Amino acid sequence: MYIANRMNSGKPKLICYSVCTVRTDMAIISYDFGGNAPAVELNKQDKEKLSQAVKRYGATKLAKDLGLCRSYIYDLLSFHKIELLRFSQVCKQLELSLLSKNQIDNFLNSLKERIC
Repeated sequence: MYIANRMNSGKPKLICYSVCTVRTDMAIISYDFGGNAPAVELNKQDKEKLSQAVKRYGATKLAKDLGLCRSYIYDLLSFHKIELLRFSQVCKQLELSLLSKNQIDNFLNSLKERIC
């Protein structure tokens, strides 16, 4: 597991991702320091898994259960990045796991280091 600090437009960016040969083989948690909320960056396979899970669950039911409008659910499916807390709500409702426990632990540990 790597936690990398990268510069993006002059702002540091924290990226947590697992060791892999190709960066696009899994979702990652990214955080642009300086005001943007932590987000999950999805690759093509993750977006497909998310889309299939929404189809099985039902977009209308998911929207109602999360207190959102149905069109927002369809918008989420098209996004490359989804805000981390919204992503966690959706995945919990769909019983879908796209992030590893190590990724989440590393992100939370990094957050603890910055806060404490």
